[in-house]
Amino acid sequence: MNGAHEDYSYKNVLPSQPSPNVASFSGDRFKNVYRLYNSQVPRGRSILIHTANGPKDTIGCLLPGMSVGVNSISNSGDMFKILKARNLNKIMILNP
Repeated sequence: MNGAHEDYSYKNVLPSQPSPNVASFSGDRFKNVYRLYNSQVPRGRSILIHTANGPKDTIGCLLPGMSVGVNSISNSGDMFKILKARNLNKIMILNP
């Protein structure tokens, strides 16, 4: 896409059926985050929900945020805290 802005939103998307499982995860790069998996996408695929501010951090992952701009996500840490407080293991994730 012209190199100016690449849409990362639908790359490596976890299928919504069957509903994904959510598990706590800590790896080398991201600590105390969540990993999504189901029968079609194994745990080892490491689709994570973690904080970040831009596209370079989102390939294959979901980034929470309060608002989205061109190549940016704002208040990711604040939204992640809200998700953790609401027990992310009970949140259903749907494809648009």
